[in-house]
Formats: sequence, structure tokens, C-alpha cells
Amino acid sequence: MVRIRRFGVISTSNVAAAIYFVLTLILIIPIALLLAAVPQPQVSSGIGTQPSFGPAAGIFLLIVPFVYAVVGWLLTAIFCLLYNLAARFTGGIAVEVVREALPPPAPALQGWGEPQP
Repeated sequence: MVRIRRFGVISTSNVAAAIYFVLTLILIIPIALLLAAVPQPQVSSGIGTQPSFGPAAGIFLLIVPFVYAVVGWLLTAIFCLLYNLAARFTGGIAVEVVREALPPPAPALQGWGEPQP
């Protein structure tokens, strides 16, 4: 039995921020493509008619992954600090770890990596 007694706050937060950033990009890119493909409704104002989604929507979509990464980093740091504090009193989370043998390497394929005539 192995026990998690402490999380490295900075390293854990960095990993979480990277995950938040990538996942948000994966979600934002299709949304941006859909917004670009759909005709924009026109909104009338005193100046004339203007699209309701303008450059601000694009800028917002570009900023969202960074905001998620920063907020995710901060929240993960807070949660790690809280866990480390609680683990002092409770001993931490117990985890069972099993060592397994690595599978044997794949055999070399004949003809692969050899120069072609």
C-alpha cells in the first residue's frame, strides 16, 4: 500500500492548467467554426444594421482557453494546498500499486529500414 501524503502544488497546477487549456481549445475550435459558418443576424441601431456577433466574439473565443488555464491553475493550487493540510491530520489517501512486467519488445520486421534498390 502506498500513501499520497503530499502533492507538489506548482507542478500539479501546471499540469492541470495545461489540461484545461488543451480541453478548452478542443471545445472552442468547433464552436468558432460553427459561429463562422452560420449567417450572423443583423441588429439595427441608430447607426444602421450591424452583425450581432462581431470581432468581440472572436477575441472572446481566443481569450477563453487562457482564462480557463489561469483559473484552473489557481483552483488546483488551492485544492492541493487544502489536500496537503488535510493529509497532515488524516495521513493522506491510500493507493495500492502493483508492479507488472513489461511486455517483450516487438520483433524486427524484415525489410524495414533497409535501402530500396
